[in-house]
Amino acid sequence: FEVEGAGTLYDRTKTMSQEDKRAMEQIRNSATKVNGQYMIRSPWRVLPPVMPNNRYQAMAQIKTLSRRMQHDPEYAQKYREAIQKYEINGHSERVPDDETIPKIGKASWLCHHSVNHKRKKMRVVFDASRMYQGISLNKSILQGPDLLESLLGILLRFRQNPVAVTADISAFFHCVLTPPEDRDFYRFL
Repeated sequence: FEVEGAGTLYDRTKTMSQEDKRAMEQIRNSATKVNGQYMIRSPWRVLPPVMPNNRYQAMAQIKTLSRRMQHDPEYAQKYREAIQKYEINGHSERVPDDETIPKIGKASWLCHHSVNHKRKKMRVVFDASRMYQGISLNKSILQGPDLLESLLGILLRFRQNPVAVTADISAFFHCVLTPPEDRDFYRFL
């Protein structure tokens, strides 16, 4: 760590790999604004992306989930509401009936489950790291560089001024739009 200016600390040891630079270039080149929101293409390792048809895997996960819902109607109701919220808020869209079975390699199905927290609402977690035939959505996308500040630097900057302010952006991840050419790779049942 290095002290610069008025005591600002940050990690100068982080460097970008060639893969990180490639991911950042793809993100910069694809970023556009649509109705005030950013739309960014996934930084695919290989273009055009090809994924195995893992719909069976997603269907098996849904069957397991539905058995739990049959035993716990309150859980089922909360889960349905959480999923419906995605569509209501514009974070997902229904797949047209004539497109429910896409061309092989042109779509991926995300398995999902819930995470409960005592003080928060139920949250649905989509598992992009789940492998199918040795391939996962996460492995097909470049990770990108670690752009997080060091915790030490953040804590020390908090002490620089008399007032510190923090914020939490609701549904931040969902505020970035997925372009139409990538949407089929993020399907869920």
